[in-house]
Amino acid sequence: PDPEKAFTVLKAFVSAEGTKQAATSETASRFAEGIGKPVSVEDVADVIRRLSERRLLREKGDEGQGEYELRHDALAARVFERISATEKELLEVQRLLEGALRKWEKRGVLLSQTDLDYVGPYEKKLFLKPRGLEFLRKSREAAMRDRTRRTRIAGAVVTAVVAGLAIFAFTLTRERDRARRLSSKMLFLRAAAVLEKDRFNYADAIAYLTAAIRRDPSQSAPRALLLSTLAEVPIWKARLLHKAGVNSASFSPDSKRVVTASKDNTAEIWDAQTGKPLTEPLRHGDSVFSALFSPDGRSVV
Repeated sequence: PDPEKAFTVLKAFVSAEGTKQAATSETASRFAEGIGKPVSVEDVADVIRRLSERRLLREKGDEGQGEYELRHDALAARVFERISATEKELLEVQRLLEGALRKWEKRGVLLSQTDLDYVGPYEKKLFLKPRGLEFLRKSREAAMRDRTRRTRIAGAVVTAVVAGLAIFAFTLTRERDRARRLSSKMLFLRAAAVLEKDRFNYADAIAYLTAAIRRDPSQSAPRALLLSTLAEVPIWKARLLHKAGVNSASFSPDSKRVVTASKDNTAEIWDAQTGKPLTEPLRHGDSVFSALFSPDGRSVV
């Protein structure tokens, strides 16, 4: 037979370990096609017949089953030496699948995703029997289910982490607001205690009340007490006057100025020590309900 064709057929009878293995005309033809050197089943059968006549191959098992093998492992070793690196890789993949197939049949263990990734590039070149094809199919299905499960678990973990962070942020904000309200209340109570002990200790009471309002501007009690206290300060009775009622009063951050908002459509800035106005009235088109210094004390809002 054609030497190159005959050698290609001989390779099908060599295992990945370099030992002899049985093959039929069909599997040998598929092997040849897999390594890029196709040989028809009819030509393979003719090569097998000629190699058998030359006592290089022999029929394995009962006559008529169509399986042949090399007569000696020494011949298989010589053939293996001349197999290319690519063809050896293909034989290695074939060996991996054969071993994994046996493990699956005995213990039900399928290929891992890593094994499937390794086998993938060679799959179309492999000559697999129906059982082997079924094994690959089930391995892929199991790997897909595993990926889906892992994705779902990862999604659940991410959801749980996000929910946990949201709960933590909500709790932190709630506790911070609660602490500010409590601090404001304590400052208000201190101011009330100061005034109860000394009705004319306006300075300390005003300082506590101003701090209480800054801690929690939503509290109305400190504002009300601050307004009533300011109204009682003698020097300011004659100084912090509007043409109508005062809606709010607030100290600057350095406590040296006071800004008032009035129903007479104005807001005014006063010297906290002398009670004298520091600017012309800030006029508006309607009643001014609130006026506060900015945190840096440079403007009024």
